Amino acid sequence: MSAVKYIKVDMEACRLIDARQAWYYKVVPFSSNGEKVSMYISKDQDTQTVQNELEIIIGKAIELEKVDKLVLQNALKKYFPNQSKDSKQLSNKQDYLDTIIEDARIHESSDIHFETYEDKCRVRIRIDGHLVEKYLIPVKEYKTIINKIKIQANLDIAEKRLPQDGRIQYK
Repeated sequence: MSAVKYIKVDMEACRLIDARQAWYYKVVPFSSNGEKVSMYISKDQDTQTVQNELEIIIGKAIELEKVDKLVLQNALKKYFPNQSKDSKQLSNKQDYLDTIIEDARIHESSDIHFETYEDKCRVRIRIDGHLVEKYLIPVKEYKTIINKIKIQANLDIAEKRLPQDGRIQYK
């Protein structure tokens, strides 16, 4: 187990555990093949217990690579956003938009996708080339948020059927 300063993660490996498990065990999966999953873990953790429990949960051999605690915490925040923040109740429509954009900025996301369904709207952001679901917002809030975005991006607010591509300078 060697120390590394920067974490490079395969998003497919990250899908092997959920955010709750990543934060509980304080691990970030970074690669996986058919038989083994490699994960980063903090230098100050008990690796044997974590390894044994994760092998039972995932059903594959686990290899742990030690990293600095701060590096691991930053990776956990980036790849497994804290559940309590994501489920926070927002007080008004502008809070939704501000929260979504700030979260995308923190994760160095290249774009934000809004996908509407009958009873909800799914918001996904692109992290390292992969779309990651971040929020579910009520459909009744969707139209207001989209119109705010369209106005800020100088898009046609009347166009509802065709996709549009826009850009916003956000401070």
